[in-house]
Amino acid sequence: MKMKNNRILLALLASIPFAANAQQLDISAQLRTRTEYRDGYRTIKTETAPQNDPAYFLSQRTRVNFLYTSPQFEMKVTPQDVHVWGSQLASTNTPASFGLYEAWGAINLDANWKLKIGRQEIIFDDQRLMGNLDWAQ
Repeated sequence: MKMKNNRILLALLASIPFAANAQQLDISAQLRTRTEYRDGYRTIKTETAPQNDPAYFLSQRTRVNFLYTSPQFEMKVTPQDVHVWGSQLASTNTPASFGLYEAWGAINLDANWKLKIGRQEIIFDDQRLMGNLDWAQ
């Protein structure tokens, strides 16, 4: 009799839609480096003008995205680090290049409405009027 009750209980549990309470955590990262060579920056080089030393540097932006979603709630946190290679000494701990790009929470009020509060990207139209400058460090 006990074996039969266990089978009925397992059959009932298997029929419950667990996807209705699905929660998901997505973690992604972005590493973007940019190399620049500036020779004649801000002024056009001419033969008579004094020549400035050219500048050559490498900058890096690193972001880690944490996105939590559930049927009632969403949350995103994106810390980032932006620095120029060789601009900081290895012996010093300078957190000036570390910042918070995004940190927001959203509550789904119903199928059509959502309340989102926090630090977030503001994008209008298809980023022609206002959007994130993803190419900028």
